[in-house]
Amino acid sequence: MKVKTVLTALILTTALVIATSIPGFSGPAPQSAADLASQLPPGEGKGYVQTICTSCHGLGLIVAQQKTKIGWEATVYDMLGRISAGMDREADIISSYLAAHFGVEPAPSVVDNTMAEPASSDVEIKIYHQVVFRFKPEVSVDQIKHVLDTGRAMLESIPEVAAVIVGTVAQQDSDYTHGLVTGFKNNDDLQSYRSHPAHRDWLTDIYRPLIEASLVTDIVAP
Repeated sequence: MKVKTVLTALILTTALVIATSIPGFSGPAPQSAADLASQLPPGEGKGYVQTICTSCHGLGLIVAQQKTKIGWEATVYDMLGRISAGMDREADIISSYLAAHFGVEPAPSVVDNTMAEPASSDVEIKIYHQVVFRFKPEVSVDQIKHVLDTGRAMLESIPEVAAVIVGTVAQQDSDYTHGLVTGFKNNDDLQSYRSHPAHRDWLTDIYRPLIEASLVTDIVAP
């Protein structure tokens, strides 16, 4: 049942991305670059947001969002990883700045249940981390299989990862072709996974060199 819920969330996320690209889809009236820049509060990280982040998209995409610290970290690390390797310091500064000024508090269930969980054979997953992505056009079938197989093996080797789904996106007209979903019992487990050497090595050496675009979302269970 939980797997079905995760897959449904993955499908809805992808559908939203597709909908925003359909002609006639209406959104808020655009603001000028100066107006958007004025909405960025002062602080360490503002300069990076205005220079690094806008190399890929406008400021409007940033100021229109609110995410938890976990959500901003996942987005920023993914985006900067596609620009250049070795930008962990900048990613930390940017995600901290965005979480401070464009953040939301994590759901109480995540914070309150991170300690002293009752022993049970059934793992209660509180956070789902999902990534949908597409490969560069020149990537071969064998290379795609290698990324997915090594990714699954990497995820299953990390003790904090409580659930793993690796596969293809169901919609054939989606902007993304493949995806993975991981489940975690609490925030600490997600943070451990993000900084785990096996995860970082896989991202840098195998995943990022072959990926053209991706979308990262964290879902907190009620």
